[in-house]
Amino acid sequence: MPKAGPNRRKRVPKLSFTETQGIGWHVSFRDSATGSPTRHRFGILAKSREPEVHVAYHCWLAEYLENGPAKPQPKRSRKDARSGPRVSRLEPNRKVIPGSIMHVASGFLTSLEARVRNADEPRRQGTNAKAVCKDRKKHITDFLDYLNEQHGERMASRMKVGEHT
Repeated sequence: MPKAGPNRRKRVPKLSFTETQGIGWHVSFRDSATGSPTRHRFGILAKSREPEVHVAYHCWLAEYLENGPAKPQPKRSRKDARSGPRVSRLEPNRKVIPGSIMHVASGFLTSLEARVRNADEPRRQGTNAKAVCKDRKKHITDFLDYLNEQHGERMASRMKVGEHT
């Protein structure tokens, strides 16, 4: 394949519409740096909004032809997300002692949310429906609220599991 020189014409990505996977209006092109196929979605799913899409497409195309494809933001993997400091999802911006009831409950909720399946997916071993997850989360938050009510404000984030007897 010949390399792109200064006199070589740049390919112009073509505007397309598809209803599959909720993509809607988009352009597909090959990233010049990596060579991998890339898709830019315009976020418009209705085919009837074609005039709006043409305006957005021409703005995007002018930017693309002048500067090349926009650099996507690097996605954080689960490993990257776990490497940072652990903050409780139930009480953000609060100091949670490791091994406390709040710390254990937060870890359990994280595990529970990771195993939730979509409504259209078939039942698999080890997965839960969204309604089950929501119900269990409510039970846990109610229990933590009860502990805080009985023992003092934010006590669940300081009380160790063995101390609650």
